[in-house]
Amino acid sequence: MDIFGQLRVSAGASADVSADSFLLGSRGILTARTNSSLTINALSADLDGQTRLEQGASLTFSSSATAIGPTTVGLNASLTTGGVFTNIDTFTITAGTISAPLFYNRAAANIFGSTAIFGSFANEAGAITTIPSGSLFVFGSLTNNGTIVGTICTACGSTAPNLYVGGSLILGPAANLTMPFAGSLVHVGGSFDCAIDSNTRYHMSVATLQLEGTGMEQTLEVMSADIGADVLGLDRSIAGQYPIGTLEIGPSPSTIRLVDTHDNDRLGQSTCEAIYVNELRIGAGSRLINTTCRIYYYYNTLTNNGTVDVPENLIPFGQPCGGDYNQDGGIDGADVQAFFVDWEAGSAAADVNEDGGVDGADVSTFFEAWEAGC
Repeated sequence: MDIFGQLRVSAGASADVSADSFLLGSRGILTARTNSSLTINALSADLDGQTRLEQGASLTFSSSATAIGPTTVGLNASLTTGGVFTNIDTFTITAGTISAPLFYNRAAANIFGSTAIFGSFANEAGAITTIPSGSLFVFGSLTNNGTIVGTICTACGSTAPNLYVGGSLILGPAANLTMPFAGSLVHVGGSFDCAIDSNTRYHMSVATLQLEGTGMEQTLEVMSADIGADVLGLDRSIAGQYPIGTLEIGPSPSTIRLVDTHDNDRLGQSTCEAIYVNELRIGAGSRLINTTCRIYYYYNTLTNNGTVDVPENLIPFGQPCGGDYNQDGGIDGADVQAFFVDWEAGSAAADVNEDGGVDGADVSTFFEAWEAGC
């Protein structure tokens, strides 16, 4: 069946088309009006023209389909394919659903609102997927060799963009992942396999990367050059540095193994790269396997309710909080007790004002910080 004009399903109506193959010509327009449904039973479907799904409409292909022309999927509309759906033009969806074994983006995909892909998603080299103030849920794995970028859309509520991946998030060497907002979340249920080899194409320095599996062991690629306990590790403008705003393991019990599979910092693989985070959270029942590679976190931003295989590979940096004397992340009576144990013993650790002596001045300095909450 070849359609060179318009194929339209009226609002609230349904239609089935059966053919060996289906072609929507380059000047054709396929429109599923509000709350309508259209099913195309064909071994292959090529959409050279425009495809429009209005609010609440559904379009189903029994096999694979290729959108060579622009596609618009409206609010609460759904697109379903029995095989791969390939986008070669501009695909725009607003809080809708895509059900396909694989959604293959080879051009431009714009994701508005809360949109779900029930299957896997592949973003080809050169392709751009934009998430403006929305949330993209991918229930399979996501492979990105192009660009995924989150933006703020004032007309969409001005909320930070989010990305949820049920399987693994796989980023190729030339890929771009940009989520440059403090409220943004990238949630990964599988492994985080990132081969990006330029810090200019990775921006998670204020966002949250959350790894939360369902019992299986997940791997987390370490990416930054290990420059020691230096606050410059949080500077994404420095070559070889890939800082993360917040790294969260859990809260559901998850097992994360740090791996150094890719040469992200381009300094060779003779030494393990590292992770620099402003805040590190490990949920109850979770385990961090960090045998060789290190995670550096800013002072007083570690919340550990789980298990860390090598605690000495979790290293704080930056200016410590004087009131948190025992450095457990809280300011309470335990800090007072720990301070006076060292102070009465004349320990150099109790010289908190760093004047070379342990005396009453240190008590005053400590309590000023303790009462101030830092």
